[in-house]
Amino acid sequence: MKLFNILLLIVITTIAATVYAEKKDPVKLKFEQISKQAVDSLLNAHGTPGIITSSWKKAHDKFPSKLPKGEIAKYDLNDDGIDEVFLYLSGSGLCGSAGCHLIIFQHNATLKRLAYKTTRSGTNDIFILEGLSDGHRNIAIRLTHYEKDNTIEKNGSNLSGVKKYTLYYWKNGNLRQTNQTILLQSLEDHRD
Repeated sequence: MKLFNILLLIVITTIAATVYAEKKDPVKLKFEQISKQAVDSLLNAHGTPGIITSSWKKAHDKFPSKLPKGEIAKYDLNDDGIDEVFLYLSGSGLCGSAGCHLIIFQHNATLKRLAYKTTRSGTNDIFILEGLSDGHRNIAIRLTHYEKDNTIEKNGSNLSGVKKYTLYYWKNGNLRQTNQTILLQSLEDHRD
């Protein structure tokens, strides 16, 4: 009987460890600043709308003392082994009340290079959520940095540092905004 209990405990522990290992935390994208030339190169990708490229160029011409900046992050959204590239353009002339330019590029196998996929207003505060919804990758994007109050109240509890994100679905290069919002807090928000 003792041997059976030990084996049962080992089996339960193994199953629990497997279930725990499958549950992954959201991945916060880490953006790094890139040069103007690198942004220009990305904006020359196949399919990039001219209005985005001209906005970038106009912002550089109009605000020479406070130049806009470009940042990128990479993540394989469709599990093909090739990272999609997130380009975030911010600064004077590029941002509005809904946020700044968030552009996603995906590798095009036919062209054998990156190709433009979509643009949304938002921030560079983005989480990739584990799992799929009806074949769609779940992405949480914070729409604006300019919230009046970062403190969110829920059930009478103060959730300091927790921020509201809009849920998007990504599939086959299409980024679709949902009507859902979720609350997330980055580990970075806990650092002193």
